[in-house]
Amino acid sequence: MLLVVICDCTSIRLDTGMLSPSSSALKGQPPCLLSLITPCLNADKTISHTLDSVQSVALELSRHGWQLQHLLVDGGSSDNSLEKWHEYEKKQPNCQLLIDVDGGPYQAMQAGLLQAHGIYTHILNADDYIVNPRLYVESLLKANSLSSVVIISSISYFKQFSGQITRLWAVPALPTSFPDWQVQLSHGLHYPHPGFISCTKTYRAVGFDPTYRLSSDYKTMQLILQGLDDLDQVIVVREPLVAMAEGGLTAGLRSVLHGRTEIRRINRELGIKHSSYRRYLPKLFQIFFKHLNSF
Repeated sequence: MLLVVICDCTSIRLDTGMLSPSSSALKGQPPCLLSLITPCLNADKTISHTLDSVQSVALELSRHGWQLQHLLVDGGSSDNSLEKWHEYEKKQPNCQLLIDVDGGPYQAMQAGLLQAHGIYTHILNADDYIVNPRLYVESLLKANSLSSVVIISSISYFKQFSGQITRLWAVPALPTSFPDWQVQLSHGLHYPHPGFISCTKTYRAVGFDPTYRLSSDYKTMQLILQGLDDLDQVIVVREPLVAMAEGGLTAGLRSVLHGRTEIRRINRELGIKHSSYRRYLPKLFQIFFKHLNSF
């Protein structure tokens, strides 16, 4: 089975309307508050931790009368990733598997978006996990009660396999003025994608631009945030909700340099006045010190 996804971000009108609980519910089941999309390719060494954390979120949601939808979008794994998913499916209802979705992580994310039916959607990679399921669910419930469009949280970084937390990307509190926040966005304020949760209709309307191989998530987030009307549509969680594994797609020197080029193009496209060096300089320092410590 081959699923091909084509996304034209410039031709889709932004829709910040919310899905209603009745429209997101499956017959005979609780309404679906959240769709989680997990892109996967040969992640059998890490995916168990990811799935365990999602199960904790599902349990917490069930206590409040909600459920989640979990979509695994696999790019052709040849290890035991799918075997672990099938074991997980036996314990977790409302799971969907999309297989042989090639083209990279953003095509996988887009494929998941097209199948998402929760009120909110969150993309959780197969080597990341939800740190605090209770706070995570509380944030979703608060956002839904206020009809907020976006939840933004801090994230922590950890070393793969050892699990050691190495650093924190702490998101700042929102300013008191919406125009001030819009100015900050136009001057380069950005947030971590693993800590970004959006209303599904909005996420799907914007989608992921396939012309960007490393930074399409950055463009998607900035477009969604630029399209908001007031601060009530945003909830910021200062504590980390997600832990992200170090050493992902954008970790190598060549990828860092290519990602910087993409960010520069996106900033120019969206009218953002911000040096792409400021976003990627910390990654360059990480690579430098990693190689220095290897001697």
